[in-house]
Amino acid sequence: MRIRTCLLALLPVLSSAVAVAQESSRALAGVASKKNLVQGSLGLGSPVGALGISYSYMPIRQAEIEIGGGLGFSGYQLAVMPKLSLGTTDRLVIGLGPSVSIDASAEAKQRQVGYWLNGELGYRHTTASGLSVLAAVGLSYGLSGSIHALCGIDCATQGAGEPGAGEPIAGRVLPEIRVAVGRAF
Repeated sequence: MRIRTCLLALLPVLSSAVAVAQESSRALAGVASKKNLVQGSLGLGSPVGALGISYSYMPIRQAEIEIGGGLGFSGYQLAVMPKLSLGTTDRLVIGLGPSVSIDASAEAKQRQVGYWLNGELGYRHTTASGLSVLAAVGLSYGLSGSIHALCGIDCATQGAGEPGAGEPIAGRVLPEIRVAVGRAF
């Protein structure tokens, strides 16, 4: 009799737990079915610039490819980054891909172009409704080319005062940080 009373008392708790689990699995299925992501980024040293936009396609839940562009301190930025994405609503995102920076100066003859290899480690949270928030850090490695001198007060002493002068980037390693907000659909 006592066991029966205890079981009857637990029945509402168990049914509530089952309902919560079903709702949670529906939310996870909704996030997992979203294969496209558009996001706006703010960053420093980011492959898509200080202010950028990107599009990601996820052919399977664990892989995505991101393409994007924007405007950074060294000019226009364009990037492609394949990523490994582990998790569902909360994801560890690991990416490695090339980018290019193009000096935004008015003189086409003086434009500097830099080629980079970027690595990124991030955390992304995506809600059931598709709101996505990303925080990421990484490193950018200069492959070749140059960028317009990023100097503070006296650019002439760094070579930026000369026509066509720029800072070579080959072998240079720079840190990167960015936050992004977007919509998965």
